Amino acid sequence: MPIAKKSVSLFFALTISLVCVCSATHLPRHIVVKTTRFSLLTPSVVRFESGFPFEDRPSVTFPLRLSQPVPAGTLSWTPSRDGFTLTTNSLTLNYQYALDAKGEVRVDCTHLNVTLTNSKSVLCVGEATGRSPFSSAYPGRITDEWTDLIMGSSANLNGSLDTTDCYAGPDVCYEIYQSRLQLGLLSRDGWVLVDDSATALFDNDPEWKWRIPRRNSNNNNNNNNNNNNNNKYLPRTHKHSNRDWYIFAHGRNYKAALQDFVTLSGAVPLKPFRAYGIWHSREFPYSATEVQDLVHNYRQYDLPLNMFVLDYAWHDGPANPAVVNTTCSQPLVAGGQCVQGFGGYRWNRDLFPDPAAFQSWMHHTAGLELCLNIHDQCGIDRCQVQYEAAALAMGINPSTGSPIPCQVLNKTWARAQSELVLENGDNAGVDYWWNDYGLGGPIDGQWQVNCSANDSATPDQPLGPPSFPHCMHCYHDLVGEKPVLWNAYIRVSRRERLDERGMVLGVYGGLGHHRYPAVGSGDTYEAWKTLAFEIYLTLTAANVATEWNHDLGGFMATDVSWQGPNGTWRHNPELYARWLQAGVFQPLFRNHVSEGGDSNPWVYPNFPVLQAAFHLRHALVPYLYSASYDAYVTGVLPAHPLYYEWPDEEEAYELTRLRNTGAATDEVGGATHTLQHMCGAALTVAP
Repeated sequence: MPIAKKSVSLFFALTISLVCVCSATHLPRHIVVKTTRFSLLTPSVVRFESGFPFEDRPSVTFPLRLSQPVPAGTLSWTPSRDGFTLTTNSLTLNYQYALDAKGEVRVDCTHLNVTLTNSKSVLCVGEATGRSPFSSAYPGRITDEWTDLIMGSSANLNGSLDTTDCYAGPDVCYEIYQSRLQLGLLSRDGWVLVDDSATALFDNDPEWKWRIPRRNSNNNNNNNNNNNNNNKYLPRTHKHSNRDWYIFAHGRNYKAALQDFVTLSGAVPLKPFRAYGIWHSREFPYSATEVQDLVHNYRQYDLPLNMFVLDYAWHDGPANPAVVNTTCSQPLVAGGQCVQGFGGYRWNRDLFPDPAAFQSWMHHTAGLELCLNIHDQCGIDRCQVQYEAAALAMGINPSTGSPIPCQVLNKTWARAQSELVLENGDNAGVDYWWNDYGLGGPIDGQWQVNCSANDSATPDQPLGPPSFPHCMHCYHDLVGEKPVLWNAYIRVSRRERLDERGMVLGVYGGLGHHRYPAVGSGDTYEAWKTLAFEIYLTLTAANVATEWNHDLGGFMATDVSWQGPNGTWRHNPELYARWLQAGVFQPLFRNHVSEGGDSNPWVYPNFPVLQAAFHLRHALVPYLYSASYDAYVTGVLPAHPLYYEWPDEEEAYELTRLRNTGAATDEVGGATHTLQHMCGAALTVAP
C-alpha cells in the first residue's frame, strides 16, 4: 500500500536518526519522497519514478512489475529529511530529494547513487547513458524508433540488434551491425539502468489485453479508445520531468539479473516442439506439387524435416494482373512492395489449386507445420477473399471497394485481421505467420527517405506513400512505442488465447520481445563475416533473454558464392557446412536463401557433411527442448556466453568476443577460437 505523500514527508522529518531493520512483511512496497517514488522489486532491482501521477499499471516492458511480493530477506532503510538510505544484500541506495534551477528533480551522484555490496562500483544514476544505434557513419532511419531503453557504461556486454537487413555489401554491413548493437541487461561493472518512461501500458481487459498510452506521454489525444488510430505516440525524449527507471544492480551475477528480468517482464516461453527441429525456407514461388516433390527429396536423402516456410509468392498480390480479376488490377498503393505482389492474404490458385487440401497434406501426410510470409503494411484490399467481412467489421461499406489500411493500434482491426483473414477460410490450416518487415527499411539507410516518420497517410494514398520491402508505414503512429513488438504480441497472444503455444517470425521489437518468439534475421550476405556476427548476435541477444534465428547459409550471393545451373547460385560448400554446423546449436535451424539461390543439401559436393549437421540437430531436439524449459524458468537461454558460467574469468570474455576478421571472404578463426559459447548446461561449443 503506497504511503501518502504528506505523511511520508512528516515521517522523514521526525525520524532522521531512526534505523529500521525490516523483514519483508514490514517493508512498504513503495517509498515516496515528495514527487519521487522508489519501489524495491527484488533485492537487486529498484524502480525509480519522478513526477505525478505515479504509475501502477503494467507496462509493455515490465507487465509483472508489481505482481511479485516485497522481497524477503534482511534489509534496512534509514530515512532522513527528504531522503533515505536503502540497503539490501545486493546494494546500498542513497537518495536526497532536490530540484534544479528548472524545477525538475535532480538526479546526479550527489542525489542518487547505488553502491554494489560485493564491489566498490558506484552507479551514478544520472550519468548513465544509452547507446544510440544510429552512428554518424551509418545513420539508418531518421526516426528514433530504436533508441535504447537500456542505459549503462562502456562495460556493457551488448544486447540485440533490430534487424540484419542490409544491402551495402558484406564488409560494410559487418561494420554496421556492430555499430548498431543495442545495450544489454548485463555489464562487467555490475549495473544497468532501464528507461521505461515512455513505453506503452497494458489495460486490464481480461479477454484480450490491449495497449494504452501513459498519462505522461505528452499526448493530447489520450482517450482510451481502442478503435481510434489517431493516437500519436511521441518519440522518447528522456526529459527529466517524468521518469520511470529500473536500476539493475546484480554485480556479475548475470544469471540472477536475467532471472529478475523475466520475473518482472515475463518468462521466455517454450516454442512449439517441432520448431526446435529442421526448417526449410526459400524465397521461391513453389507450387503445391513442387513442395510435395521437395519434401519427398528430404525423405529420399534421409534428411529430417519438421517445419516448412512459404515466402511471399504463396499468395496473389493486387498487382498481379495475370491472376486477378480485372477489377482488382489497380495496385493497392502507387508503388513499392505492394505493387510487387508482397501484400495480400489470398492464395495463388495457379500454384495451390486447393489450399485446404494442401494444408491437410502438410499436416497429416508430411507431418510438418506450415509458416507463411505476410506483409501487413499492404492492408486488406478489395481483391482479398475476406475483404467484405473485414470491411463490415471495420465499418466500411464493401461496395465502395475502399482498402482497409493496416492499423495496429486499432483493436477492431487486429481482431478482424486475425479472426476473419488469418484464422479463417483458406488460411484456417496455417500454423504460424512470418511478419516480414523492418520498421524503417534496412539498417544501411538506403530506404531512409521512404521510411521516415513524416511519411504519413494522405487521402489519395490511404495506406501511406510508396514503400519498399520490409517498410511498415502503417506503424508510423507508433514511433518510439515498440510497434514491431506489439504486432508480435497480437500474433502470439491469439494462439495463447486458444490454449496453444504461439510463435511468429519477425525482427526484434525491443526489450520485452522475448515473450513473443521467434525473433530474427533479415536479408544477409553469404560471407564468413556474416556467419561470425550471427553467432555473436545470438550470444549478446541472450543478454536481453531474446532468442535470435538466422538465415543459415546467408540470403544473398557474394563473390564467394558458386555458380549453379540455369542461372542459379549456390553457397560456398565449406562456408555452408560451417554455417549449418553452427546452426545446430542456434535457437532455430532454418536455412533461407533468395530466389536465385539453391540451398538444398543434396546438390552440394560435401553432402555427407551437411547431412551430418541435419542429423545432429535432429538428435539434439530433446536436449534443446529441456534446455528451453530451463530458460523458461530462469531466463538463461540455451545458447549463452561463457561468462555466465565464469563471470570472474577474463578468458570467458575473450573467448566469447567478436574478433576482427579482415576481408569479407576471410575465414573466421585462428590460433585462439573466439565465439565459444554454452548450449544448455552440458555442452560447450567452439565454432
